[in-house]
Parts: sequence; structure tokens; C-alpha cells
Amino acid sequence: MTDELNAFYVAITRAEDEMYILVPEYESMNKKLLAPIFFDENPVMEYGEQIAISNQQSAVSSQDKTLPCAGGRQRIYPQVLHEWQDKLVNKKKKMDTASEKRGRLVHEFLAGIQQLSLEWEKDLEAMFVSLPKEQQEIIPLMRRFFCNEDNRRWFVLTDGVEVYCEKEIVDTYGLIHRPDRMLFFPDRVVVLEFKSGVIYSEAHQQQVREYLSLVAEVYPDRKIEGWLIYVDINSQSCIVSFQD
Repeated sequence: MTDELNAFYVAITRAEDEMYILVPEYESMNKKLLAPIFFDENPVMEYGEQIAISNQQSAVSSQDKTLPCAGGRQRIYPQVLHEWQDKLVNKKKKMDTASEKRGRLVHEFLAGIQQLSLEWEKDLEAMFVSLPKEQQEIIPLMRRFFCNEDNRRWFVLTDGVEVYCEKEIVDTYGLIHRPDRMLFFPDRVVVLEFKSGVIYSEAHQQQVREYLSLVAEVYPDRKIEGWLIYVDINSQSCIVSFQD
């Protein structure tokens, strides 16, 4: 939590002209909104003075990527702001379908596993026992998934391998990407993306390629591998590999 608070502090103290903070209406386990930790119940707040823009400056083509700002600097990228607005739409108004709910449970279960021991079957059974009743529907699927050695190799690991589940990666536009699982071996980085309840899509491969490009920028001296894994059909494929 300390790291997140430090990152939040840095984010809100670096704006020079203007800043946008968009907060989704996430609820905690006790049904309380998390947003009031930093904000009150007013959904829109403004602090400071608005920057005046002349009529001539306001006549900006919709094709432009940026808007003019005081002092000749540029304002926030509109398309980036719109992307965030789309991501933070109130999801409570939309009920999950059965497949979406199942997919979410699968992702949450896999994200909760840092590493399995050589006695992985016992490890899994202990996890299954602790699952709430409404989540136990995924147990048969998870048993089949981990019985596949190709899948299991990403969880039964040797010493010296660092594991990050849904680790945040921020791109140059400030957008956050969260690969499902990243494994840092001494000589390479493996990025894993799990899909459940969905059919093959070129968009899935493109998603993994984007993750790999971001990781390769951070670790240019390492080999970077990307794997797309379809949980329901026990299928996985190596998308692309960056050589050091």
C-alpha cells in the first residue's frame, strides 16, 4: 500500500497546468466505496483556476491530438482521457453473464497463485477448500488446467524466479497495462496472458505483443517471451520472442 500511496503522491504533484483524476466506483468487501479515502461524495470537484482559452485557440480540429494551453504548451491528449473514461464506466449497471463471471473467477484464482511446490496437487486442494461456495464452480476446470504439464510449468518453479501477478506497467501515455502473470528468470522474462470463456482472437495476440514491447523497453538486455493461454481448451502458443 505504501508504494501505491507514493505513486499517487507523485502523480498528483507533477501537473504543471491541469490534472484529471478519474475514480471508478469500486466497492470494498464491506460495501463501502474506496474513493472517499481521498475524495468526498461529490463526483466532480475543481480546485484552482481554469485556464482561459481564446476563441481562436478553441477552434481546434477534431483530428488534432492535443489542445492548446497557456504559454504555448499542450494540454492532455483527448483520446487518452476518453480511453480512461471508457475504462472507468460504472460497471455495476451491467450484470455479468455466466461466462464473464466464470472468466473473472478463473483470473482471480490464477492471480492468487504466486508459486506451487512439487506437491502441487496438495497445494491446489488446500486452495479449493478455502474458496467461497459461489466460486467453487471453477474447481473442475482448474484441476484439468493444472493436470496439463505445459500449464503447470508456469507455476511450479525453481528458486530464483520472481513472480508478478497483474503487475502494472505504465506506457508513455500514462495508460496502465496489467499482464496476468510475469516470470523473471535469470536469463529471460516470460509474459503470460490467460483467456477463459472466449474464442481465439487476433486482438488477444496483439494485446500480448503490446505487453512484450513495454517489457522489452524496460529490460532491453533480456530475452522476452510471450504466451497466450486459453484455459478452457488447454491451449497455449508463443506469440513472439524478443532476443537480447
